[in-house]
This record gives sequence, structure tokens and C-alpha cells, in this order.
Amino acid sequence: MYAKCGSISDAQLMFNAFPGLDYVSCNIMVSGYVRAGQLDNARKLFDVMPSKGCVSYTTMIMGFVQNGFFGEALEVFKDMRSCGVVPNDLTLVNVISACSHFGEILNCRMVHGLVVKLFVDGLVIVSTNLMHAYCLCSGVPEARRLFDEMPEKNLVTWNVMLNGYAKTGLVDKAREVFEGICEKDVVSWGTMIDGYIQKGRLCEALEIYRAMLQTGHGPNEVMLVNLVSACGRKTAVVDGLQLHGTVVKRGFDCYNFIQTTIIYFYAACGMMDRACLQFEVGVKDHLESWNALVAGFIKNGMMDHARKTFDVMPQRDVFSWSTMISGYAQTEQPKMAIELFHKMVASGIKPNEVTMVSVFSAIATL
Repeated sequence: MYAKCGSISDAQLMFNAFPGLDYVSCNIMVSGYVRAGQLDNARKLFDVMPSKGCVSYTTMIMGFVQNGFFGEALEVFKDMRSCGVVPNDLTLVNVISACSHFGEILNCRMVHGLVVKLFVDGLVIVSTNLMHAYCLCSGVPEARRLFDEMPEKNLVTWNVMLNGYAKTGLVDKAREVFEGICEKDVVSWGTMIDGYIQKGRLCEALEIYRAMLQTGHGPNEVMLVNLVSACGRKTAVVDGLQLHGTVVKRGFDCYNFIQTTIIYFYAACGMMDRACLQFEVGVKDHLESWNALVAGFIKNGMMDHARKTFDVMPQRDVFSWSTMISGYAQTEQPKMAIELFHKMVASGIKPNEVTMVSVFSAIATL
């Protein structure tokens, strides 16, 4: 009880009062340590347990996976198999998750074989997670075969397959899956929209977006950011303006990352007056917004405005300096670029590859 309620110290006192280590109390204590994020203590107790069952191993594996220790999770699973302990569906879901983070499709195939051997491939949660792992490990064809073989699918299953195709640029295949989803959620719509955006097919992305609105689903902030960014790259002014209106209407303009995106959009469309207005109504201590404004001025050939803005920035990062140096190099002002580079180094900011390319370009034109 104490372990489940988060009072790990009280649980530890009670556990230490027991005369010996029994299976049930050890499992409860290991679970308590895992819940409290004390993986070292969980592993120490786990290692000295007189006997371990599926619950013991699964708890330890889950703890490692949830905290990002995927290699350790697989080590415990190997020990589990060598001891002859049979994993359950929860064990396998966590092992599949661990495998996916290494990007090796061979691991997915090995776990898949075990899933079939244990007759749990019919469980939606197991097969869906296995599909997701295949997609993450460049195994979209395997994911599709598994998808087609599944006797039962839920919305998550469909979205995983949709995302697998969209993320690998197979948007026409993704569209086929998308059209097969009876009850689409915002994830379904957003994935399809993002897939088209990644391929530069803005018209189709907007078509899906408008179809989504007709169903009564509202866009989230990530979807709107992706669409506004795409409108900027394609200089789709009218669509971008409409999307900006939706951002304001839904109250998403309070987010810093959305403010930055809108500044970039207006700058990309040559509308620096609107970009400046967006900057003025936003949060002034957000570095990315300052960087976006400087980059916008440079993109539109307004180097004096860019430098004035740069000089009054409350703080600067490597992107700020590199953008300004690149601007001078591109406008054939090599001396200004090199002078600014020296100031950058003197300020303690370490240049990156972009900085150095601009500096070498400036030197070459002296």
C-alpha cells in the first residue's frame, strides 16, 4: 500500500521488518522503487530475489524502458528467457518498445517470432506496437504485412500504419490507408497533412485540412504551425493569412513557437511590416522571435534593419551571429562579416559549420 501511494520510505521500513524475502513482498517493493524512479534500488533488490516470475521481470523491464534505459531492459529480458520464464503481453510490449529505439530491424523480427510462438500476435496492443517498431526500424513493408494479417484493428493501429507511410514519404500509400479509416481523429488528419507538407504538396495538405474542418474536428497548434510554415515556403499568402486568423481565433498566438513561425511566414512572403507587427505584439524575451526578425530583414535585403535589430537583442546565440555574418557575406560585405565574426568569438560563442562557411566565403571575396 505504501509503495503504491508513493511513500517509498515507509514501504522500505515495513519491508525491512519482514524476517525474509518472499516473492510477493519483493515484487511490491521492486514496483515501488520503479514508481519512485529509484531504479538502482529496484535492480539491487531484483538481483537478490530468491525467485522471480513474469511479474518481477516485467516490472523491471518496464522501469528501464520508461526511464530510457533500453539496453538494460533487453538484458533483463534475455535473462528472463534464459531462466525459462514466459513473458506476457505487457512484457512484450515493453521489449518491442526497447527494440525500436536501436533501429535494428533484426531485433524486431526476433521479437515478432516470439510473439507468434506465444500465440499473442492476435492481441491488438502487441501487434500494433510491433508495427510501430518495424516502421521506426525502416521496416514499413513488414509493418504492412503485419497490418494486413491482423484480425482486429483499432484506431491506433490504423494511425501507426498511416504514420509509417507518411514519415517515409510514401504519401500516396498513406492516403490509401487514410481513406480506409472510418472514424478519423485529429492524429489521423494531422499525420496526413504533415505527410503532404513534407513532400511539398501544399495544395493537398490544405485540401485535407479543409475536409477536416468540415467534419467538426478543430486543428491543434502543431498542425497550424506546420501549415503556416509550408505557406511561407510556397509564398501562399492568402492561405497563410487565413491560417494566421485561425491561430488568433483559437488563442494559439500566445505560444512562442507559433509567434516565431508567423514572423518567418510574413518574412518569406516579403511582408516585413506584418512581420514587425507580429513581433511587437508578441513576447520580447523570446530569442527565436528576435532571430526570425533578423533573418527576415536579411532575406528581404534590409541589412541596416537587420543590424539595428541584432544590436539591440537582449541575448544572442550561435544562430543569431551566424545569420548576421551570413547576411553580410551574401550581400558582398566581407569586411563586416569578418569583423562580426571576431566579435562573436570574443563574446564566447563557439562558431558552427554554418558560421565558418560564411566566414570562408567572405574571405574569398576580399
